Order: sequence, then structure tokens, then C-alpha cells
Amino acid sequence: MLRLIGMILLSLTITTLSEENINRSVALDKSFEYSNNFDNAELAFISKTPFHKNSIETIKNRIKPSIIVELFVSIEKSKIKGEDKKLTIYNTLKSYNSMQGIEYYSVSKDRLKTLFKKSYPTDKNWKKIDENRITSIPTKEEVYFFQEDLTLGENKNFGTFTSDENSIITHFYNTNDLSYMFLDVVDKKNLHSFFVVTEKETTFELYALSFVKPASLPLIKERISKSFGNRLVAMYNWFYANITK
Repeated sequence: MLRLIGMILLSLTITTLSEENINRSVALDKSFEYSNNFDNAELAFISKTPFHKNSIETIKNRIKPSIIVELFVSIEKSKIKGEDKKLTIYNTLKSYNSMQGIEYYSVSKDRLKTLFKKSYPTDKNWKKIDENRITSIPTKEEVYFFQEDLTLGENKNFGTFTSDENSIITHFYNTNDLSYMFLDVVDKKNLHSFFVVTEKETTFELYALSFVKPASLPLIKERISKSFGNRLVAMYNWFYANITK
């Protein structure tokens, strides 16, 4: 997705697929596994989160995304802030204010650029509200948050949090059409992201997934996928920076 969507209209260059098409050098922690894929292909790392596999795949197969990016990593518990480390993770995933100003690697500009100019939680009518840091993790919670993406414009997101004894899963998607240069590029409910955090004996495992079905079929999927993947790396940077000491 991203600024490259505009470039698609001007370029017919064919690119070849690569095993990894992101700029890993900008990642704060480079130990993660990464995969990019196309046309509703099978998910590379979904087996690492078996208890949530069916629910995630049901949504994916309904959308039939054109572009899919995944990230998987294990983070040592000793690196995570706070006595209740699972609570630190939950509050970080809900900290939409802290996403404001995060940077991603722009393929078209070959440098870091701001991803979200604005980011904050809202009520269901999209009115800005104060951030609420919880002290006890609920089993289920609905959230609304607004982001001004400097490429895709205003994005009103709806999300859910579900937790059990060992894991947290958050899923969110766009509730409005997303546009670039006055062109509708993603219809509402067609850009989905998941963060699944599973507690192990000495680590927390993070599985992050983002997929999109553009409003029109892109001509250069590989170049679009690079930017989409670099967005996911930026989100991992945000998550890692906010949970670690």
C-alpha cells in the first residue's frame, strides 16, 4: 500500500519476487522471522499460534487479500518492563497515543518517514478520549481509534482485544474507505491487522499479521508489498520500544 500506490499509475516496471523484501536494518530488534505473500496464500507462521489459527484464517479467507505480511518473534521476559509483564504488553497494544509520529522506511523516498501524523483513542462516535491504562486484563474489550496516515489519510479503526490465561489477541480494521491522491485505494473493512502475544516459560511470542485487499488490482505487487511490510516493521519497532526496559 502506501505512497507507491500513486506510483503504480505511472509505472509498468516488472519486479521479481524476493524471499524478504523489507528493510530489516531499520528494526530495533532484528531477530524476527518475516514473510510476505500474495493472493490469499497460506499464512507462513500461523501454526505458531494454533489456538487462534481458525478464527484468523476465517477472516482472511473472507477478505481474500492481495497482499499479506507476517512477523514472528520471541522476546525474553527479562527484557520486558514492569512486574506484571503481560499487563505491560496489553497496555502497550492499547496505547494508540504513542503511535503518533512513529516512522517507517519509505521505499519510494529511500528514507524513514512519519507513518501516523495523528493517533489517539476515541469513543464509538470517533470523538477523542483520554487513554485508559488498565490494572486488570479483561477477557474481551472493544476499542475505537483514529489515525491520520500521511499516505492513506484518515483511518477510523475498530478493534477487539481477547485474552485468556496465556495469550492476548488484538484485531483491528478500517471502518472507512482509504484514499491516496483523491483515489479510493482500500475499501472499508479490507485492511486488517492482528497481534497475538503468547506467554511461554521464559519468553513472550509475538505473531503479527497484516493483510489488505486493494480497491483495484495493483500492477506491481512486489513493490507495494515492500512498503506494506515496512509498515509492519514500524509497528514492531513501536511495540518493542514500548515494552522493553
